Amino acid sequence: MKKKGFTLVEVLVATVILLTAIIGTSAFFYFNRQSLVKARLKRQATISAVNKIEELKGMDYYSLTAGTLSDTALLANAPADIKVTIGEEPEDGIGYLPVTVEVTWDDDKEKLSLSTFLTH
Repeated sequence: MKKKGFTLVEVLVATVILLTAIIGTSAFFYFNRQSLVKARLKRQATISAVNKIEELKGMDYYSLTAGTLSDTALLANAPADIKVTIGEEPEDGIGYLPVTVEVTWDDDKEKLSLSTFLTH
């Protein structure tokens, strides 16, 4: 008489294969989620930097002085530092100021920088 069913070794091999597939799938979703969070923070940092540049464009050109300004913002409820560096007007009298806005977050591990020129 032939016995029906699976041996213990077959069950163990099937279990290992199933667990490997489950762990691989969960790792994929975990790292994908991490990537989406980082992308969202970078997008919000870009928006904050562009908003700061637009705020500077709205100011009187002659009231802007060379130096560094600091500000803070929230990126997805995470604190971020915004550093605005305004350069010196070139001596050739063209009338533009170089401006760099740098946003740092995640304890200064992540950084985004935008540069532009303000004219009068």
